[in-house]
This record gives sequence, C-alpha cells and structure tokens, in this order.
Amino acid sequence: MRQILAALALLALASPAGAQTLSGLARVVDGDGVSIGGVSIRLWGIDAPELRQECVRGGEVYACGRESADHLTRLVEGRPVVCTQLDRDRHGRPVSRCWARDVDLSAAQVEAGHALAFRRYSEEYVPHEDRARAARAGMWAGPFVAPWEYRAARPTAPRP
Repeated sequence: MRQILAALALLALASPAGAQTLSGLARVVDGDGVSIGGVSIRLWGIDAPELRQECVRGGEVYACGRESADHLTRLVEGRPVVCTQLDRDRHGRPVSRCWARDVDLSAAQVEAGHALAFRRYSEEYVPHEDRARAARAGMWAGPFVAPWEYRAARPTAPRP
C-alpha cells in the first residue's frame, strides 16, 4: 500500500495542473491500451504492435501483437492501475502515463521489447528501447515492422 501511495504522490507532482487521473482495475485492450471503468486509455510515449501483427523470431513467425497484449495483461492483472492523462489522441481518448504499483507500464512494455518508443510524441522511453534492442528482447529478437509502418500499409487498421 505504501508503494501505491508513493506512486500516486509522484504522479501528482509530475502531472500537469488539471490533468485527469483514473484509477482502478484495468482491462487490457492491446499492447499499448487499457480500459479503466469503461474509459479507453492509450499509454503515453509508446507504440505496440497491432493485435494481429506478426514478427519473426528464430526464423519463425509469431504473433507479436498478441504477445505484447499478453505481457501488458501480466503487468496489470489483479493490481490497481493509476493513469494520469497527458494528452488526447485524435480519437479523443486520453493518452496517459499509467502505473501498476511502482511499474511504469510504458517503460515496462518497451524494456521487454513489446513496444517501441514513439519518438514522434516523446523520447522518454528511448533508453528503454536501446536496452531492449541490445538484449534482443521481444520484437528485437528478429525482423519486424514498426507498428506505425504496419498501420500505414493497412489503411483499415486503427491509428493512434
């Protein structure tokens, strides 16, 4: 409980004035999205593979989009999640920094190689991406298409 309160205090200090904070048990939508209380939230500063996106590891094709969502599910499962809105996406969804206990969900997804730093919006998670690439973690274990390039090649895919 002490860790949750400490995380909340840090979020309050780091949050822009008037930023909306949502908390509760989260349902994972995909590798960079959760829902709390029926509100869809996009994780700040990252872009994860689409649910149907595939990558290559060890010469074999695998469902990296599903793996990314599964990893995020393990991070939030049974834990209270606190999200502080930093922006809104073009669909009006809050784009938020989210924590489960003392874990920054965006940092954890990128560090595990299940998402990329979304440099167009923030360079905050670039060091996490560098570590994942060096460790050949997640998507970095083989060739993959960046999520934004994957969506661009499929005009019907949802966009951030």
